Amino acid sequence: SLLSTLLSHWLAGLLWKTARLPMLSLPFVLACWPVFLAWQVHAPAALPLSALAIASSWSAWPWLDQFWISLGWLLMVPYPLSGAMVFVGILAASRYLALLAVAGYVCGTFVTQLLGGGSDTPFAFNYSLAAMALGGFFAVPGRASFLVAMAGSALAAWLAMALSVLLHPLHLPLLTAPFLAVAYLVLGSLGARINASRP
Repeated sequence: SLLSTLLSHWLAGLLWKTARLPMLSLPFVLACWPVFLAWQVHAPAALPLSALAIASSWSAWPWLDQFWISLGWLLMVPYPLSGAMVFVGILAASRYLALLAVAGYVCGTFVTQLLGGGSDTPFAFNYSLAAMALGGFFAVPGRASFLVAMAGSALAAWLAMALSVLLHPLHLPLLTAPFLAVAYLVLGSLGARINASRP
């Protein structure tokens, strides 16, 4: 908590002054990784995040269960009911954000399968986060922003696969790293345009 607080204070000013970027969950990720690394001193197998997952189904459609579980991973509670509750909260806040969450998940999962990736449930929430942020939160909702959101979801899927290869030898979880990379890349690029226009 102390590390996350100090990083938040320092990074907020740095990101905003250099590129006018929001901080998002970067302090959380940067503070969690040293905890996971320190855990390995006494537990070589690292913190078993996979042990949190369950195999039981909650609905009649397995793909829907996977979507709920992926949203549950956002809060490190990978259960269908918890993910469904997260989705209900998103839906209550905005039907458009809920649409982006579903579309981003579908797009990212498709790209993962297209590239030969395996089970992506523990980090598939990054696809939904990227879509909601790029298409509905930091952009004017519309066709252009929806396409940017889907491109961001696809990029998040590709980066999740690439980053998992880098972080696997260190036994570090991805957390929201793919979402952060995509958000900073796209928002920074859009913000650097000479003429401000949609999205």
